[in-house]
Amino acid sequence: MEDSLLRVLKKLLLVIIGSGLLSNALYIHGLAYYEGYINRLGFEYDFFPLPSTEVLFWTYYASRELGASSIEVITNFKLQILLILFGSVYLLSRIWVETSKKKVNNQLKARKKNNIKLFKKIYHYKVKHKLIFYSVYIPIRWLILKEQSLIAFFASYFFLVFLLFLPIFLFIWVYFPMIGFEHGKSVAESRIEHYKSNLCGDKNDYWSECLTFKMQHLKSYGSPKHVVGRLMLKNGSLVGVFTKEGPVTFTLPNDYYSATKMNINFEGSQKD
Repeated sequence: MEDSLLRVLKKLLLVIIGSGLLSNALYIHGLAYYEGYINRLGFEYDFFPLPSTEVLFWTYYASRELGASSIEVITNFKLQILLILFGSVYLLSRIWVETSKKKVNNQLKARKKNNIKLFKKIYHYKVKHKLIFYSVYIPIRWLILKEQSLIAFFASYFFLVFLLFLPIFLFIWVYFPMIGFEHGKSVAESRIEHYKSNLCGDKNDYWSECLTFKMQHLKSYGSPKHVVGRLMLKNGSLVGVFTKEGPVTFTLPNDYYSATKMNINFEGSQKD
């Protein structure tokens, strides 16, 4: 039973990897994650489109956030509960495997009894009618073996393709974008909550994460004299900055100078 499951899993992995589903799934999730992320932060995707060369970077960023959140969930559970859970799953799986083996052994014994009776009848017929037996047996045996090989081929690969490959394909193309988009929005939501009290950095950040931008070149738009916030996105001269008031999008001047300052929230700065 375990060997059969392993063979099915290997074939399924070959179908998924060989068809490119895995790479496409990673690409789709990274792109959707980016769209949901900047959408919740309040920036326009058309201003900051994601180049295809950077999609996998955002896929890595999404997986890192997912790993961090899963570790946080695991740490909220006690070690004893996890041990009991894993032990119960292992015990149930072993019981299921052992009971399956017993059923298979009983079925094989019953088949052997029936096969012995059939073989005896075939043998007696072979002794009495050799010419008829070989003229019929050889082509039928060849046909059965070929048919069995064809049936095994169709059952193993076409079953995986039509019953497993197509649902996975539809899941990736239909639901993966929605999952990635919602994942990006949830991460952005946690970022916004963090920025409410730690916009320029928390107690572990030595340098300030905020930049100051002078806005004299945009006076005609009624802009403030300067903008202070985190640089979140950049597309050419166009930048997206998250400030205390919220997201701001503007173009940089031709010349720009920035001197990084120490973070006032850093725990060592208060001692100094």
